[in-house]
Amino acid sequence: MIDQTTIDKVIDTAKIEEVVGEEVDLRKRGVNLLGLCPFHNEKTPSFTVSPAKGIFKCFGCGEAGDSVGFMMKYHRINFLDAIKQLANKYHIEVEEEEETPEAAQRRKDREARQLILTWTQGYYHQELKKMQDASDHPKFQPFLHQWGISSDIIDTFKIGLSLSQGDTLVKAIASKGYKKEIVEATALTVSDGQNSKDFFRNHIIFPILTVAGRVAGFSGIKINEMDSSYGFSMLPESPSFQPEKEILGIYQAKGDILKKKGCHLTMHPLEMIYLHRNQLHNSVSIPRNLLSGPHIKQIVRFSNNITLWSGDDIASIMETYNRISKLIHEGVSVRVVDINTPHLVSYLQEQRISSFEEHVAQAKDWLFYLVKTMYKNKEELGLDNSSVFMKIIQVIHVIPDAIVKGVYVTELSKHINLPEDMIWGELQNMGTI
Repeated sequence: MIDQTTIDKVIDTAKIEEVVGEEVDLRKRGVNLLGLCPFHNEKTPSFTVSPAKGIFKCFGCGEAGDSVGFMMKYHRINFLDAIKQLANKYHIEVEEEEETPEAAQRRKDREARQLILTWTQGYYHQELKKMQDASDHPKFQPFLHQWGISSDIIDTFKIGLSLSQGDTLVKAIASKGYKKEIVEATALTVSDGQNSKDFFRNHIIFPILTVAGRVAGFSGIKINEMDSSYGFSMLPESPSFQPEKEILGIYQAKGDILKKKGCHLTMHPLEMIYLHRNQLHNSVSIPRNLLSGPHIKQIVRFSNNITLWSGDDIASIMETYNRISKLIHEGVSVRVVDINTPHLVSYLQEQRISSFEEHVAQAKDWLFYLVKTMYKNKEELGLDNSSVFMKIIQVIHVIPDAIVKGVYVTELSKHINLPEDMIWGELQNMGTI
């Protein structure tokens, strides 16, 4: 038996163009790759590989699938053997053990939780579609219009709606026959020991999908609490959902991230929505204080270039600083779109496509952003010139490449008119050289 976590890791890691490319001579054709189908005889190539979608398809014989499916069909092996071969190719450790009755029950519970999550995505989505059809609905239609959640966005992200009654989902899931304890393990419902209630009540729901398109969890915006903070809720960590690993929008954006060789990273779902509405389909969202190493590794599978969007309020500035530090530590190339407003969502809502293009064109390298923003706002940040300098030095300190580090020492020296020797001296005190 191979545990599901390992299987998911293999599926998420295996690149279709690499897996197929070992067996089929592929030629570039636009954003896709083309070759002669290995599953039937043909003289004119009709076998297409889409790196963005992670699939292959032959328009001659109809065969199609992902990396695992290709391995199974090409080598005529079963699913587990395909997983093992791909794990070996990508140096992913696989520990097999005989499935005990307890392990079998855990697997069944895991599969049941996944069925519940997938069913819930469809349920929430249909609830919102029903409200869309009620065009004169006094509550939901103005909200959808105000916050730019259009029909195409709803369909692209499978956005849904949780009602305010408190136990609507509880009753709907119960009618499907799922066990209460399995449902509660998804964190979709909460219990006080006697009664269960929906975790999300009166929320616009955003499903969070894995790179492979599996439903991992949900986040939501509470309709009657929209204010300048643009707060939102996210399912807590559970056996089914690890917030520090999943990225809202990565499944929908991965193709454009690959094609455009860059990713726009926002702090809130509505920021991501506005970027998508303005043709920046390579945009994803990770909540404040949650960006992690696994998040970064997911994004850099498709591009090593990340653009951050930051408002000028202190919370945004500090979160942007923290994100820059984490991204730089992983060797990512970082630029920042600096918006001169504390209310980023409201600002984005007012922009036209031409304005968005102008903002992207004026995105600054992370060092320029930190020098400009942190010195300008040092009093609000509770810093003086010396402590701003040290905070910037701490970011340069984590740059993994020595040559790149030297370039940024030179640039910082120019920005703040300080000799490079002094900067190198501080870095040496930190033990980096």
